[in-house]
Amino acid sequence: MTFIFDILGHLHKALKRLFIDYPEFIEKYKETYLMGFPKARELFDYVESQVRTSNQYIFPMIINRENDIYFVFVLNCLEMRFALEHPKEYKKIMGWCSEPEFILPKKDVAKLLDMNTPNKFVRFLLSKI
Repeated sequence: MTFIFDILGHLHKALKRLFIDYPEFIEKYKETYLMGFPKARELFDYVESQVRTSNQYIFPMIINRENDIYFVFVLNCLEMRFALEHPKEYKKIMGWCSEPEFILPKKDVAKLLDMNTPNKFVRFLLSKI
């Protein structure tokens, strides 16, 4: 069980650094993802304020909260976008020895991250067949 908490603790520290060290990045993209998942806004705003002002872990704040799945999706999109645009910094804050590699071309990953409806997503994937 300690191993899981070590992983969550490390992930929390990485996400906290993303919010604190790169606020302009968060501001640039959060609205894009929150427009697609408006139910995540209240929880996102709460977590963002808590992460910036306290040492409380992110995951206990969201477990079993209403709309937590939407919040996690928005957080994942922000993390993926950061890895895409700032691979060296992402490697550093995650504590990895190498930069993330993407199977798809980066422009396609960026397009996928910008899609906020299932229909757009499906149309894009069908256009690649």
